[in-house]
Amino acid sequence: MKLHLPFVILFFMISHISKDCNSQIRDSIYINRTFLFPDGKTKALIMSFDDGLQQDKHLIVIMDKYGIKGTFNLNSGMLDSTAYWLDDYLETQSSYIGKDEITTIYRNHEIASHTVHHPNLTQIESIKITKEVNDDIDSLEVFSGQKIISFAYPFLIANIEIASLLENKTQITNARTGPGTGSFSLPDSLLLWYPTCHHSEAHKYVNAFKTASDSLQLFYIWGHSWEFDKNIEYNNWDYMDNLCQSLTGLQEVWYTSTGEFAKYMQAIRSLKYSQSLVKNQSTIPVYLKLEDRIIKLSPNTEMILNFEN
Repeated sequence: MKLHLPFVILFFMISHISKDCNSQIRDSIYINRTFLFPDGKTKALIMSFDDGLQQDKHLIVIMDKYGIKGTFNLNSGMLDSTAYWLDDYLETQSSYIGKDEITTIYRNHEIASHTVHHPNLTQIESIKITKEVNDDIDSLEVFSGQKIISFAYPFLIANIEIASLLENKTQITNARTGPGTGSFSLPDSLLLWYPTCHHSEAHKYVNAFKTASDSLQLFYIWGHSWEFDKNIEYNNWDYMDNLCQSLTGLQEVWYTSTGEFAKYMQAIRSLKYSQSLVKNQSTIPVYLKLEDRIIKLSPNTEMILNFEN
């Protein structure tokens, strides 16, 4: 199938396309000015939580109530065990989610890898890094029935060498590091992906996110569900409920997971250009804005750049 579009779309593509566009578009201006999120959305919200403690159950009830999707990063080697280390942070003891609970608890959300045992990856050998990640992926896929493509670095610690290992030795497509950027910008790298902020800081950015109008905006919040049991300001269950309530039901927002977001970015970056054609080679539709119109470029669809209009 072919779609005909006026010459103006060619202007955007030529003006902002980078030389290596078929491998990775690094020019965020090009993405922001030409493409939209799924269904023509201009903003995206991601919430990502680590470790897989029992408090995830309470958190998911809140998120489900407000229609907010999450990515939950689990350590398969910790499942079904007591989190004794939490004694230093909370007055009550907690434990990790059980293997047989995973499919039920996270049925509306993405499950992601966080390594088997939560080591500092900068302090272990490369072969051990890939084993920690790949073994975690294998176990979580068995427990959950999901394909595991997302990752969060333990302790938020990472570097280019570790990111390269993930890219070349695992099936991971995206990996969160830290600290927060305090911005809504799109990630420069999906494998060294900096979020906007920790959940305790998220209230500071809600109004700015709602009123932002320039280009594409991504509000990426990360944290730990067990932290809400601290019951302190900006880190308690009422706070989280209010935060989710303040972000729900926004027509311009794509409520998504890290895996879905990464897949969409990869679809944009894999667009193939030849002469007067652009082709969506991915398995998902890509959305573009042309003047006041939203154009849906379906999978395996070519768009003709019409020089005559």
